[in-house]
Amino acid sequence: MLYSLSGGPTSGIYVNATTGAQLGTFTADVVPAVNSTTGFFLQSGTLNAQSLTDYSTLWSFRGDGGLVTSPIIVENAVIVGSSSGQVYALDAATGAQLWTVNAGGAISAGNGNVISALAAGDGLLVVPAGNTLSAFRLSTNP
Repeated sequence: MLYSLSGGPTSGIYVNATTGAQLGTFTADVVPAVNSTTGFFLQSGTLNAQSLTDYSTLWSFRGDGGLVTSPIIVENAVIVGSSSGQVYALDAATGAQLWTVNAGGAISAGNGNVISALAAGDGLLVVPAGNTLSAFRLSTNP
């Protein structure tokens, strides 16, 4: 499946990636992260993990109340950033907080055509915060 925001700022659709047929809709403020069993949707500062089988909520996480970034999945963790500069890693299955780190500046939700996003690769987590781009080595606790 392919998940995409469409129309208003909190509405999205998911489609069959092979045929393009629309299968349903979802509600999220930013692009969700999806693994084989679960979708991670940020809405109104709360990250919700939903089963892709029946769309029931498995767990929710508010952090410091300012979550703003699209979540990303790295191995078995879901990572999301807050406008306060905090970055949280959560166990994807349970929602338990694995670690948190401060990125050293405010993390923007982005606006208009500008998107502020977390990224990960080669063992690093990259976070745009304020006027800086910070890279953290991913480990049990960066």
